[in-house]
Amino acid sequence: MLGGIALLLNGCMVTSDPALGSPDTEAPPRAAGDTGALSGTSDSTLSSADLLSIYQKIVIASVDQVDDTTLILAAIGGARTAAVDAGALPFETDILDQAALGLTGDPQGDWLGFASAYTTFLGKIQDVIDVSGVGQAAARGMISATKDPISRYLDRDAVAALQSSTSEGSIGVVLSPPAEPGPPMVRRLVTGGPAERAGVHVGDQLLAVGGQQTPGLDLSDVLQALNGASGSPVEVTVSTPGSAVPRSLTLQRLPARPPATTAEMRNGVAYVQVAALEQGATDAVRRALQDATSAGAQGWILDLRGNGDGSLQEAENLAALFVGSQTIGIVQSGPGQRSPIQSVGQPLANPLPLVVLVDGATAGPAELLAVAIQEYHAGRIVGTPTRGRLGNTSNVGLSDGSVAAITTTRILSATGATLLGTGVMPDESAAPQPEAAASGQDAPLERAVALLQQ
Repeated sequence: MLGGIALLLNGCMVTSDPALGSPDTEAPPRAAGDTGALSGTSDSTLSSADLLSIYQKIVIASVDQVDDTTLILAAIGGARTAAVDAGALPFETDILDQAALGLTGDPQGDWLGFASAYTTFLGKIQDVIDVSGVGQAAARGMISATKDPISRYLDRDAVAALQSSTSEGSIGVVLSPPAEPGPPMVRRLVTGGPAERAGVHVGDQLLAVGGQQTPGLDLSDVLQALNGASGSPVEVTVSTPGSAVPRSLTLQRLPARPPATTAEMRNGVAYVQVAALEQGATDAVRRALQDATSAGAQGWILDLRGNGDGSLQEAENLAALFVGSQTIGIVQSGPGQRSPIQSVGQPLANPLPLVVLVDGATAGPAELLAVAIQEYHAGRIVGTPTRGRLGNTSNVGLSDGSVAAITTTRILSATGATLLGTGVMPDESAAPQPEAAASGQDAPLERAVALLQQ
């Protein structure tokens, strides 16, 4: 799975994520002299053994090297801040400050010093404040110190929510991320799905899900909240352009996914939507483009908007239709550790001018496909920057049921461009607008058709 954690939708990889591989979850190791969770502390308190497991994963396997001293200082800073926020007095954190001052640059010795101070600190304050957030803040501090866009800490509630979101229930919408902070827009509806039956329209803006406001949320968090067990309810608030009053609806999640691949002719242009890079997508696209060419099409449009799901292998196969056998990307697993990603196959005969549509919901393998087409000049990219989720994470399971996901590989473009956190930049920008979408206009698609008719 590309693009995420093994537990995150659209770039953070659990079973539901559109990226590469499978969850790699490890139990926390124990260091010599580590007593683990303290007697009498909250069950959700992370022990020094939990923090050690994160520390080791970052030091040993993170795609970018991070200084061990930086990690320990970040853990100390997070723990101290959380303790004070929970009611501890500043002087009560002195033992952590002493551990910081005693750092020597020896990874093992420094960790043992921190672990001892951390365990002693929890023992002293556990009867004074709720210490459950202290370990979590220390974990978040270390992960934040990696400065990696997809490494994340997920508490056990978030893990449970993500696991439930892997089920087949959805409300049957495809969302377009906002171009600026704001609510996502409904770009497409699944025919007969819960949202369409409830009167949701293309162009509507999704203001809230389950009582949580969507402006400012990452799209993956919105999708996670929308999806869940089939048959379960979810409350959404939508706003229709031109209407001053938002509507709150309670929808029942059902198996309502858009078809993986659809094709049609639009004004003499072959238009193929690929919602997910599932097995068989390459064959479906090949047939659609060949049939359209035989019917006299003057160009091809490949719509990858909202495509955040699928396999790297299918991206490689599909890329070969346009660029042939080429190096289309590079896997970086550490400083100086790189291996090529190859597409293998013959390009389509008699190729027509190609435009690829992308947006902020285009993630994972679809990004690799888009950038390969761009870098080999096989087509033009139109839309908005993609999500930048071309990376793979390794999960560390922690004793309280939470998970730390650390990026261990990233995918670069064939030219070595970093896409993780950046995404694919379109050759021509075009973004949908709610008012236009509500009236049936699709500005990026219309621009793509116009380019091919020139």
